[in-house]
Amino acid sequence: MDDMSRYRMQTWGNRMDLQMERRMEQFLELSGLSAKRAEPCMEFIVPPCRLYIECLDGRILLSLGRPVAAACRVDVLKLLLGQCLSTRLPGVPLRACLLQDHSFLSCSPARDSGPGHWMACHQEMRRLLDAAAGAPW
Repeated sequence: MDDMSRYRMQTWGNRMDLQMERRMEQFLELSGLSAKRAEPCMEFIVPPCRLYIECLDGRILLSLGRPVAAACRVDVLKLLLGQCLSTRLPGVPLRACLLQDHSFLSCSPARDSGPGHWMACHQEMRRLLDAAAGAPW
């Protein structure tokens, strides 16, 4: 069992209230992702990226990963860490990490934020990951 599978199993017991479920459905629709229903923990593979959406204590956690060649993983991580500025997503901390062969960015917007803001966070994380993947190594 890989690290992400173990993590998903640990967080699987989370529940969502109806309002959060509706906001999740709106986000899925805005982002063009298809799911039979909104769940507290979802994974989407949108090549070349993997998107994890989790509902934790009434907040959403978005984690977006992209494969990175072994030879440049540390350089990509350093670049992404340098991009995690507080002004990048105003009021939303952005975190970078490496997990197996993927570089990841994650954020957890404010509890009262909505699908439009989540989408802006997702798009910015995607832009940063794509830029890091295209950097000349």
